[in-house]
Amino acid sequence: MAQRIHPGPTLLIAISCSLAMVLAGCSASTNATSGPAPDFTGASNATASEISASVGSMTMTQSAQSAGALGATHDALTSHQLYPQTARPFSTGSGNNGCGTVVINSQNSQGQVTDETITYALPACEFTGVLGIDSLAITGTLELMHPNPAVFDFSSTATNLEFAFTASGVTSSETRNGTRQLSATTSVANESNDITTVFVKAGAPAGTLNNSLALSFTPSSGSSLAVGEPLPSGTIQANGTVGWTSAAAGSSADTFTVTTITPLAYDPDCATTSASPFDSGQLKVVIADGSVKTYARITWTACAAPVVTLY
Repeated sequence: MAQRIHPGPTLLIAISCSLAMVLAGCSASTNATSGPAPDFTGASNATASEISASVGSMTMTQSAQSAGALGATHDALTSHQLYPQTARPFSTGSGNNGCGTVVINSQNSQGQVTDETITYALPACEFTGVLGIDSLAITGTLELMHPNPAVFDFSSTATNLEFAFTASGVTSSETRNGTRQLSATTSVANESNDITTVFVKAGAPAGTLNNSLALSFTPSSGSSLAVGEPLPSGTIQANGTVGWTSAAAGSSADTFTVTTITPLAYDPDCATTSASPFDSGQLKVVIADGSVKTYARITWTACAAPVVTLY
């Protein structure tokens, strides 16, 4: 297998502050089944973060640049761009600053790469003195498989892909394992997810999210999808289920149904400069606890962090 250093500037990590949630109103019923109440706050926070990560993995370009995830920080941080020049040089002495070593697993008869694995490791993928935090560390691997490089279809597999953020001596992290599958034309992209993410967040509920959501992206009028290019502006529909297991003692897995009320308006400028990549949009999260259903809405406005409301 051939090995090369991922060329710079190829690592663009949009650090998306998606955990600044406002909780208002909560319904309850004496008819609910016994046992711990479903952790709507944790599930909704994690769902919002994972939606951003899913969208950030909808193109080969963005998957490679962001390690397949738009990492969500804790509330105190805002979004920034992080370029490979801020990383230490690789120890190979190649003079190529950057983060991510690429191993080519296979090529087609034209010499085009059809399967590659990017490994993120320290110290090359440890960033200090940026973003107003002590450090950002990225470890793990991301495999990108695209049997026909001429078309937009591909899949990505994350293995122990961890984003660890340290601020004021406290470390938060997201660790992903699983696969995303993308099929697309110039006018629509559809993504299926089978991703498990472990969230350890300072000041936010910790737990494990199982993402089985289906996402559909439609470019804005006058825009189109193109191989090798990042997402243009457009709208996202997200539907399906997520499983959430709180890290709290005695917690059990709960399954939440997610549907789109108002399509999420994706803004590529917001994706790299703001707390959220979405200018607007709303999702509904539902869980049935016995005969009682509880609902939450996740609302995005003006590229700010989403707001979660229980009712």
